[in-house]
Amino acid sequence: MRIGLVHDPYSPISMGNVGGEDNLVELETSLLEARGHEVVNIKRIFDGRKRKFVHAVVSATGRGLSPLRENLIETVDLIHTNNLSLVSGYAWIDKARMPIVSSFHNYRPLCPIAISWRDGKLCFECRDLSPFKAAQHHCGGTLGILGSIRQGIVQRNEPETFTPSHLIFTSRKMADAYQASSRFLNFDVLHNPSRLKIGNDTNLLNQKFRLPAKGFLFAGRLTPEKGIIQLLEEWPNEEMLTIAGTGTLEKQVRHLCETRPNIKFHGTFSPDNHDFYSNFEALVFPSSWLEGSPLVVIEAISIGVPVIATDTSSATEIIHQSKCGITIPQSFKTEHIRSAIAEIRNNAIALRTYGLEAGKNMLSPEIWAQNLELIFEKVLRNK
Repeated sequence: MRIGLVHDPYSPISMGNVGGEDNLVELETSLLEARGHEVVNIKRIFDGRKRKFVHAVVSATGRGLSPLRENLIETVDLIHTNNLSLVSGYAWIDKARMPIVSSFHNYRPLCPIAISWRDGKLCFECRDLSPFKAAQHHCGGTLGILGSIRQGIVQRNEPETFTPSHLIFTSRKMADAYQASSRFLNFDVLHNPSRLKIGNDTNLLNQKFRLPAKGFLFAGRLTPEKGIIQLLEEWPNEEMLTIAGTGTLEKQVRHLCETRPNIKFHGTFSPDNHDFYSNFEALVFPSSWLEGSPLVVIEAISIGVPVIATDTSSATEIIHQSKCGITIPQSFKTEHIRSAIAEIRNNAIALRTYGLEAGKNMLSPEIWAQNLELIFEKVLRNK
């Protein structure tokens, strides 16, 4: 197949961001090419004022710089899109002459600020009542207002969800959230893969665990919906916790860490340093929004590091399928954390074994690429 891959990059993962669609697109390119496909990458990156201006226009109107203007894109068999919110927009989709498969990693078609979350809990008012609820509740500032205008006035026909030939949701919880507003028939659920190549020699990988890991890790954006403040407030005094990440709450997080001797602020770590996870007994993932398919959870599990997550986020799906972790109530109370830690320690060997097995199978990039290829072939057969 000749595949057009359209994606508007956010910011480079090499700058220290944990996770991200940008990295997934790079992985998809290399995997598809390794499977014998030709990939035409369409990525437009702007900086400074031009970036802000184009982003504002796309947010308010849904119209951007159509990738169909690129000469190479006209020769592809199929287009696969990821993020279109910064440059490309959505108005061009119904003009494409080839099938389009669109992957969703967040909730932007349902929510002007893309996370369907407000004041500590899930919120679907913009989906169920009116897109202008985002403006009413002051969600996302200016971008929230612009997104309300697009969804409520300019593009009420929702071209990003109803025009593509096929949709890919990155979790079952995400699919259910989208299905609650409209019944989509042509879609698949495909969890994101790990970037790690585990291989078959688990003995070599188990060498990382000869020295007992100590303490726990939070890795991710330091933003309200990630549950970081509640985690710090409820974390047991007798347990060690390391915070890795950056974001709008960094100043507050640093201050809270300074008041708790058992909590260390690490900042960012290299996204290629996968050994970092194995320094800890488990990853703690207190996110209070649905998420898509969180990369930190997938990568921790794939090298045998179990995860403690809330029962709200889609991390629960990965934990249940891999059997490598514990879910606790969204309230994330101290007693729940202590109980989960005890269970992690009592079942450490089994949990790590399950995780390593998942890394070789359900979370492997090769199997993900194979499943993605099958979706593309199905779409081309039915066009």
